[in-house]
Amino acid sequence: MQTNSTQNSPPIQSNNLIYGKFTSFSKISMIISFRQSQRIGWLILQKLQLKIEQFNQQFLKNEGIIQNEFIEKRD
Repeated sequence: MQTNSTQNSPPIQSNNLIYGKFTSFSKISMIISFRQSQRIGWLILQKLQLKIEQFNQQFLKNEGIIQNEFIEKRD
């Protein structure tokens, strides 16, 4: 009696199909997560750049005030 190798094929194929769908969903999920992390990183960089600019402006303003005070004290 010969065993038909195709009898075992459907469960393997369906498992492969399920695994294939899972891996493709997993890959899509990873891509979405990566893009979201890029956007979050971009937003953080923008916020940091704004904070640095504000700090620099405040620092320069304070530095000017301090320099003016030293000039006034020397005179």
